[in-house]
Order: sequence, then structure tokens, then C-alpha cells
Amino acid sequence: MCNLISKNFPKILVIDHSPFNRTHNNGIVKSNLFQDWPKDRLAQILYSGPLPSFDVCSNYWEIQKRDILKGILRIAPKRQTLQETSQNEVVNIADRIAIKKGYLSQLIPPAIRKVAGDLFFEFSSVVSKPLRRWIMAFQPDIVFTLGGSYRILLLTTQIARHYRLPILPFFTDDWISTLYTDYVYERSQRQKLLYRFKYCMDNSPIRLCISEAMSNEYKIRYGGNFEVFMNIVDDQSKEKTYCLNTNGN
Repeated sequence: MCNLISKNFPKILVIDHSPFNRTHNNGIVKSNLFQDWPKDRLAQILYSGPLPSFDVCSNYWEIQKRDILKGILRIAPKRQTLQETSQNEVVNIADRIAIKKGYLSQLIPPAIRKVAGDLFFEFSSVVSKPLRRWIMAFQPDIVFTLGGSYRILLLTTQIARHYRLPILPFFTDDWISTLYTDYVYERSQRQKLLYRFKYCMDNSPIRLCISEAMSNEYKIRYGGNFEVFMNIVDDQSKEKTYCLNTNGN
């Protein structure tokens, strides 16, 4: 009976920076949204971001820059998933990454780091053969993303196009209006972002927004169907509902 119920839920491939967890804004929002979704119908491709939890989703594939470079040399890891990594190892990895980012932040301005980091996702090795096999084994029905950066939007649209999947974007802030607008050298990156954004919207039969006001504004801007999902908590729990954003804090 449980298997029959599970099959009524589409298989959703999540692609973004934020894993499912109970400690960071977007992780909490997604965990609430998919709280009762069958775990075998959820998988996530994760880049950067905080540590994941496994109560809602247990099937993760983590992309790291070193794996993208290895993929160019055809030595991409056969299985790069957090599912197979112990919590202590994940914490140690996260600590090492934080230290490296701390050093880099002192040497390279954030805007330049952002654009340079995007270049890694232009390599075809991002979607390596092992990752493609993992996607095919999962057999997703739809791609879900919070977007929030060019590299995530690029990866989302590449996978959606290759596997002919619809996209379900969820907007929790107006990142599309603010990314790559501060510096002259970001103009080309913004044009690429807008191109990928258009593909995303053209291939999303329905979109989600965090509030009614945002839904109404986006309907005027982009047309199409925008539904509202607000982050909610059980009334019987004594927690408060906070207005959430996408900065992961």
C-alpha cells in the first residue's frame, strides 16, 4: 500500500545551494514544503551551502570544483554523494572549505570570485558521466530549484533540457533583479543569467513564490501561473514564523 501511495508522487530532482535541513532559512522552507514527500521520490544535486539533514531527503550528489576539474581529465568520482559520508567527515570537510574561503576572501574581491566561480560551471564536466548515471538511476519527473545564482540556473536548465524535464522554480526573494548589476564587467554574465532565466520560465508550467505580493508582482512581470507557498509551522507548536530570505543565515 505504501508503495502505491509513493508512486502517486512525482520524482523531484532538486538543484540548488541549500540542502534540506532544519538550521538554515532555505533548508527549513524546503523541508517544510516536502515534509510528507516520500524520501525515495526526492534527490538533490548540491553545490556549496550548509550541511544537509537526512530526515526529508537522503539522496544527495555534491558537486565540488575539484571534481569538475577531474572530470575534464576523465577521472570524475564514481560516486560523490553525502549519503555515503559520515557526519563527522562532512563537518571536517565543511571546516576545511570555510578556512580556504577565509583565505580567498582576503585576496580576491567577492564580485570577482563570484564571476570566476561561475566559469567552472561552463565546463561540460560539471554533468559528468557518473552524475548522469546517478540521474538516470533516479529517473526524475521534474526539476525543482530556488535558483539564486547563475551557476545553479545554468546547471538546472542544462539538466532539464538534456532529460526533457519541466522546471519548478521557487522564488523566495527577487534575486533575478539584483544579480550581476553592480559592476561593468558583470554585464556579460547578467546576459547569460537572463538567457537561462528565460529558458527556466518558458519550461515551468507552474512557479512558486514566498508571498501573495510577490506572486502578484511576478505575474505582472513574467506572466504565467505563480502559486504561493508560505513557510508555516504547526499552530500547536510554540514556534514563531519568521520572514525568510535566501542568504542562508
